[in-house]
Parts: sequence; C-alpha cells; structure tokens
Amino acid sequence: MQESLLHKIKLHDRVAQKQLYYEYVKLVSHISMRYINNTHSAQDATQNTFVRVFQNIEKYDSNKGD
Repeated sequence: MQESLLHKIKLHDRVAQKQLYYEYVKLVSHISMRYINNTHSAQDATQNTFVRVFQNIEKYDSNKGD
C-alpha cells in the first residue's frame, strides 16, 4: 500500500478510503465467500472487514506488513 494513501486514510480522508475499498473489495469478497458460502453473510462480513480496517487504521504499522 502506498504510504501517501495510508497517511490519507489515517486522516479519515473519504476519497482515500473509497480508493482502498475499491482496490480490495473483490479480494475480500472472494475470501469471505470461500469461508462463509452464503452471499448475504459474506457481503456483511466484507463490509464489517472494511469498517474495522478504517476504525483501527491508526494501529497499522507498515514496518510489520503490507
């Protein structure tokens, strides 16, 4: 992830959040469907994943992972 995008997300920039969402939503959705195998529940899990990412973005340490 680009450091500038991460910085903007940490500042709660909605455009940056949207960019991250659209970049990773398919991947997260596929993973959710693989584990849950119910479309509605997988969509809920995907949304909850992004909500938690944005709520906890301050804890992200780029030195520990991408």
